Amino acid sequence: MSRLTLRSQVAIASALAILLAVSLLGVALQLLLSRDLHSQLDSDLRRRAADVATLSVSAPALLTSPGALDSSSNGAALDVEVLDRTGAILSRSLALGARTLPADTLAADVIRSGHARYHTGSLDDQPIRIYAAPLPTVGGGRATGGAVIVASSTAQIDQTLHRLRALTLLAALAAAALAAPAALLATRRVLRPLAQLSADAGVIGQTADPSRRLATTTSADEVARLADALNAMLAALEHARDRERRFLADASHELRTPLTALRGNAAFLAKHSPESAAFADLEADIARLGRLVDLLLAVAREDAADPPTAPVPLARLLADTVTEQGVSVSVDTWKPEVARAALDAGAVMLNDVSGLRDPALADLAARTGAALVLMHTRAAPKQKLLDARFDGRTAADVLAFLRERMALAQARGVPFEQLILDPGPDFGKTPAQTVESLRALGDLHALGRPLLLALSRKDFIGAITGRPPRERLAGTLAALAWGVEAGGHLFRMHDVAAAADFLAVRDVLAGRRELGADARLAESLRREPA
Repeated sequence: MSRLTLRSQVAIASALAILLAVSLLGVALQLLLSRDLHSQLDSDLRRRAADVATLSVSAPALLTSPGALDSSSNGAALDVEVLDRTGAILSRSLALGARTLPADTLAADVIRSGHARYHTGSLDDQPIRIYAAPLPTVGGGRATGGAVIVASSTAQIDQTLHRLRALTLLAALAAAALAAPAALLATRRVLRPLAQLSADAGVIGQTADPSRRLATTTSADEVARLADALNAMLAALEHARDRERRFLADASHELRTPLTALRGNAAFLAKHSPESAAFADLEADIARLGRLVDLLLAVAREDAADPPTAPVPLARLLADTVTEQGVSVSVDTWKPEVARAALDAGAVMLNDVSGLRDPALADLAARTGAALVLMHTRAAPKQKLLDARFDGRTAADVLAFLRERMALAQARGVPFEQLILDPGPDFGKTPAQTVESLRALGDLHALGRPLLLALSRKDFIGAITGRPPRERLAGTLAALAWGVEAGGHLFRMHDVAAAADFLAVRDVLAGRRELGADARLAESLRREPA
């Protein structure tokens, strides 16, 4: 938990936001300025090369005149070399002295291709920008058909950008330093009602009196809405406590009668010989008193019990189920660590309700030999996804998805025989999409693996019948009958006994099971007591 106050956190967040914003603005300005400065330099280089090319045609003799090629751009010298068609230097700027521009390869390429080129290089460890352009083939001078090389240092541009970076950093730090105290001042006023709300809640907590209420304001801000919500919660708590007190009062009153009778009967039996009628009354009173006491104890325990904080011991739970009940256990999970613990405890089937989002589950199945259920879903675990784009093509998506998941599982080492397929009714599907996928269940038989159908109490049944989950047994049995006819192999049910009875009667009537001629209904099953 952070030790910083909310005001401090807001101030820090504001300072960081301002710092980031100014920094981003400085980066954007630097990029724009860099582009403009380099573009301007390139234009100056190109313009100077054009002047030299014009001079080579109009007055070629001036190219070799001392100082004719010297010029500058924005205070930076423009160094020029004029080459003949063989690449030999005919003339150059006096500022170069004995140095030569590092552009031999560039010049040769320009003379050969006839196309101008830009290049970045260095001269005396200083970065320079170079522009080479072909000279006209007219004019009759020695430079005809040669090239002109123009270069200038970019050190001044780099220095300008460096100063801009430093200025941006200083501005960002200054803005952040101003934003932090400004945020502290602003939040102090904003959080004052929240501090009052906290103080009022502390008083209520100390007194444990739900009849108290938090102070409210006439404003419609978030703090006012929070106070109203907390006051509504306190009102509900007060109402619940009143009902509890009334219940306990009624129960106490109800206990007086059997207790009084019990005392009277006990006194009578103490003075007289036991009689069966008295004993019967006494037993009835004791039973009635026991029921009331049990009810009161249950209410008291539920009211006083703390919510569970320790995790459920999955290994012990599964071990007890496997050893005591002798059943095969399947675990629904998409988490490899949970699956591993369940398999270690005796589970034999992994039902991956995520559609194998984590291939590590396939690795576990391959290593342990556990059956692996591949379920179709486009939704992440715990996500509700109703995507109308799959209307009319859900069945095709189920088939393609399961085929691809089978290939992935087998590539991770899971044998074909360990795979079970589930079209995933209601998972990432609207009721209509679920119905579409189930109507095409026959297409999944082409994949060659058993089909698991979890149809019990599903949403699509509720959409058809308009009933809540616990009232969907009839619809579930209808879906079960259809699933069996469509070739389903495994069915997950809530009402297991009802489903077994349904299938038993169905099979007998269809002739798949015989009812012996000597079959009789036990008298105890003929009718129920009124």
